[in-house]
Amino acid sequence: MDEYTRNSFELGQNGKVEGFHRSIWEWEASINNEIQPSVDDRRIIPFDFSGPSVYRAPNSIESRIHHHLTPYTIQPIGGFVAVIPYGRLWGPTGSVLSTEGKLIHDLSPEYDEKLNRMMTPEEHPALSRRSDQDQQHVPGTVAALTFCGIHNYFHWLYDVLPRFYMLQCTGCSCHSLIMNPNPYRFFVEETLTMLGISEPTVMRTHNHFNIQADRVIMPSFMMNSHYPAGPLRFS
Repeated sequence: MDEYTRNSFELGQNGKVEGFHRSIWEWEASINNEIQPSVDDRRIIPFDFSGPSVYRAPNSIESRIHHHLTPYTIQPIGGFVAVIPYGRLWGPTGSVLSTEGKLIHDLSPEYDEKLNRMMTPEEHPALSRRSDQDQQHVPGTVAALTFCGIHNYFHWLYDVLPRFYMLQCTGCSCHSLIMNPNPYRFFVEETLTMLGISEPTVMRTHNHFNIQADRVIMPSFMMNSHYPAGPLRFS
C-alpha cells in the first residue's frame, strides 16, 4: 500500500460519512485542482444511449388510458461509467463515497418507503449512520452494481443488468463485482450463471459493509436517463 493509499485508507477508519457531492460531476470538479497519483485513472466515461426511446400506448379495451401511460418519445442523455480511484462503498445498499468520505449522491440512490419517493442528499441515511466495522482495503478494481431496490425483479432487470451491459460496452474490467444481497436469489443466481459470473467474484453488501478499493467503477443509473431502450434490450 503506497503512501497516498495509506493516507486515504486512514480517512475512512472513523466510520463516518463526511458530507456529500450531489453528482459525480460535482465530485470531479472538486478534485480537478488536486495533485494526485493515478490522475490518469480518474475519469468519467460518457455512455451513448444511441437513438431515441419510443414509448407507445398500451393496447387496451378502455377508451381512455392513465396519464402515466401517455405515449411519448425522448432522447436519453446523461449516461456514464465513473472510475473513482481509492473510492469507497459503504452500508447495506452500497453507497458510493469519494476518497475523503463524501457521499456521491447520484451514485447512491435511497428510497423513502413512507413518502414514496427517492431521498434527497440531505436525507440520505449514510449521513446519520456510523459504521461499527473497520474499513477493509480491497486491492485492484471493483465494479459496483448496487441498487436500493435490487430485491424487486423489475429493478433487477431494468436498474442492474443494463449497467452490466454498460461495463461491457466501455471495456471496463474488474476483479470483483459489488452487489446487494437478494432474498429471492434464484433469478439472480441463474442470471449470473448465464453471464458467466462466478459467485466467488461477487461481494455482497451488508449493514456494516465498509470497503475501499484501488479503483471503484460505477455505471450511471437507468432511471436518471429515463430507462433508455438500448441497454434495456440486454436484459
